Amino acid sequence: MKKVLYILMLFAFSIDVTAQYTVVRRNSKTAQPSKTITPNSKSARNTSTPSKHKTRKVPDHAVDLGLPFGTLWADRNLGASSESDYGNYFAYGDITPEKYIGDSDEKNYPNKNIVRTKMDAATHYWGGRWHMPTRAQAKELVRSCKWKETKIGNKFGYRITGPNGNSIFLPSAGFMMFGRGQTTPDYCDQGSRGDYWCGEVNLKETEANAYEIYFATDGHSWHYVTDGWKWVYCPIRPVWN
Repeated sequence: MKKVLYILMLFAFSIDVTAQYTVVRRNSKTAQPSKTITPNSKSARNTSTPSKHKTRKVPDHAVDLGLPFGTLWADRNLGASSESDYGNYFAYGDITPEKYIGDSDEKNYPNKNIVRTKMDAATHYWGGRWHMPTRAQAKELVRSCKWKETKIGNKFGYRITGPNGNSIFLPSAGFMMFGRGQTTPDYCDQGSRGDYWCGEVNLKETEANAYEIYFATDGHSWHYVTDGWKWVYCPIRPVWN
C-alpha cells in the first residue's frame, strides 16, 4: 500500500512540474516586446519599444506612422539629404527636377493619374514599392495625424505625428516656377508654405489640376489636400505600400 501511494505522489509531482514549465514557456514567449521602427530613422533599425500596431519589415528612409491604410511615409523629400532639406522640385508628370518644359500650357503635362507609372518620379528614383502618394493617402496623412508647426535649424515646417507616436517632418519648401518666356526659375514662398505633389489629377476640373498637400506656416495651422496647376514645380514626399 505504501508503495502504491509513493508511486501516485511521484506521478502527481511530475504533472505539476510539467504544468509549471509550460506556463513559464508560454509567458516568456508573449512577453517579448514587438519591434517598431524609430521615428525619422535613416534605416530599418528595430527598437524594443512596445507597440499595439502590427509590425513589418520596412525599407530605408521609411517611417511607420501607424496609419489605417498601412502606408509608410519617407523621412525626407525626394532628392533631399535630410528631413529638413527641401530636395528637388518637379512639374507634374516630369521625372527631371527643375527642368524647363515650356510655358504654362496644359498640353505639356499629363492629364491623368501617374502613380507607379514611368512618370512617377518617386518610383523612378527610389524603385521598389516607392511611389508618389495618392489623394487618399494624402488625406489620411492630414486627417489621421497631429500637425504641429515647428522648425529644424532655420527650416520651418510641420512635425506630423501618427497614431503610434512616430513622426515625420515636412519642411515649408514652397514651390518653383518659370515665368512666361523665362528659362531661369523663381523659388517662391520658401519658409512660409508647403506644396507637395500627389500622383493624381482632379478630372472634375476642365484643366485637370493635380492634387497636392498644401500647408502654411503662418500661425493658422492650415493643412489640407487641394489641387494646383501642373506647371508649378513642387517637392515630392514618397510613400511605400
